[in-house]
Amino acid sequence: MKKGFTIVELIIVFVLLSLIALFTYPVVTKTIRNRNEDLYKIQVQNIKEAALSYINKNSLLKDGPVIVTVCQLKQNGFLEEDIKDPRDKSYIADDSKVTVIPSEEGNEFIFTEGENKSNYCGVGSTTIFEYVEASQTGRYIETVENISNYKIYVNNSSEEYIGTDYVKMNQVGTYFIEYKSSSKTIQKYVYVIDTTSPKLTYKEKVNGSKKIGNSVITLEASNSLFIPYEAIVTDNSSDEIDIKITSNVNTKIPGTYYINYSASDSSGNKVLKTQTIEVVDTTSPTVTINGINNEVTYSSLMISVEANDTGSGLHPNGAYSFDGGKTY
Repeated sequence: MKKGFTIVELIIVFVLLSLIALFTYPVVTKTIRNRNEDLYKIQVQNIKEAALSYINKNSLLKDGPVIVTVCQLKQNGFLEEDIKDPRDKSYIADDSKVTVIPSEEGNEFIFTEGENKSNYCGVGSTTIFEYVEASQTGRYIETVENISNYKIYVNNSSEEYIGTDYVKMNQVGTYFIEYKSSSKTIQKYVYVIDTTSPKLTYKEKVNGSKKIGNSVITLEASNSLFIPYEAIVTDNSSDEIDIKITSNVNTKIPGTYYINYSASDSSGNKVLKTQTIEVVDTTSPTVTINGINNEVTYSSLMISVEANDTGSGLHPNGAYSFDGGKTY
């Protein structure tokens, strides 16, 4: 006759299994979460690579940052239409964007998640999200094909827009544009943004260059007041930007000093340039003999002398030494 488990034994087994689950569940959950996070990073990297391919194909990376939306990549066949976030299984928002910033060290890629997950766009979609970098001189490049077939309406206006400057490239803002033909309506959201810092240069050439901080500037010590060099600021937007200049240069005392030039635009982009100033004293002091006293006292000739140094080579009390500092 087989003996079964007692109630006590079953309770013990149940408790043991519960304890095992209690301790292993967080580990399993963390493992799954880390795996999904890694998959998400791979997904973001794929989006960045697709953005670069799109930019290279259209020769967009020339003068400054370029922003491409997920919607643009889908509509032009650079991404699959059903891209999901592995962390929560939701669709990657169509207005998510990749900002590509060119530099001498190489391109920098910044992925920013969008918020509009309800709008699904793809090939053939009539809703377009587009980001463009502000520019003082550039013109908006239209991405809708056969634009002459459409009437254009801007920012919900009932009046047809006549002209080509319906997107002001030097003004940060959002444009809602509708393209209407007899058979089709396309809606486009154009975001003019500013991610570029202002540029600072000297008003006139300093030390042979207009670049601030291009090299160390050496000045001879003097008693004159130092006035920082003038600078000008330029920006890709129409902002009026003030320059802040701070300086600790003291030309009376040899040493290393700095002039800081800073500016920021209304989009929060900042720039800081620092110019290094080296103050040196290479000028010998001058000595003037005012007169000779003919009276001889203790076998010595009394001479009245004035010493002057435009730098800081004098003794703190104003005296000058003829014998290397032994006497003054």
